[in-house]
Parts: sequence; C-alpha cells; structure tokens
Amino acid sequence: MAIDRFVYFTQDSIPSIEEVRLVLTNFLGGAGEVTYSVDRFFVSLPGKPTLPFKGLPGVVIPPTYPEKRWIEVWYGDDPRRGVIMDIMTRHEDEFTGALADQIAKMFARYWKGRAELD
Repeated sequence: MAIDRFVYFTQDSIPSIEEVRLVLTNFLGGAGEVTYSVDRFFVSLPGKPTLPFKGLPGVVIPPTYPEKRWIEVWYGDDPRRGVIMDIMTRHEDEFTGALADQIAKMFARYWKGRAELD
C-alpha cells in the first residue's frame, strides 16, 4: 500500500529540481542514495524493512514483504493545485515512514509550503 505526503508550494517560494536533490542528499548525509529517473527522485535507504511489532500478540506479518527500503519524491505542476511535491512510500516500514514524514515537513518549513501528511 502506498502512502502519500503532499507539500503544496506558493508561486512565491518554490524549490528547483536541483535544490530538491541537494536537500535530499544533505538530509541523508551518506545514510542512503538519491537518484533521479524519468519523473521522480528515488531515495534508497540501507537495511531491510523492519516490523517493530513482530512477535506481539495479534500481529500478522504480510506474506510478501519487500526486501528494500525506498522513498519516491515526485515534484511538478498540478494544473488544479499549483506546484506540488509528493513524498511517497510503498510497503513502508516505520523507519521509512518516519523519514518520509520528516522530508515533507522539512520542505514545507523552508519553502513556506503546506504539508499534508496521512
């Protein structure tokens, strides 16, 4: 299941694609890798997804669980909503989700945007 965190920017304060790359790279500080492919950034994270509640009563482990951690950062114009950034996780674990939430908050704070977190 994918989870989206949206950041909406005003026309007065919009990061450039290169600024997005720089912020993501600086944020990771070597704890991951940032690449760009076709229409989005991929933030590859080390380690395997974790299940913090594994072993607790009533916790069911999904039969197929990803082997890798990553975050996708989509950035561009939406004709209805203006400039928007979508920080997306797929099959996220708690660690990856926390990083994605922080990335959205960080961009919204610096560029005076509005973050919408689920």
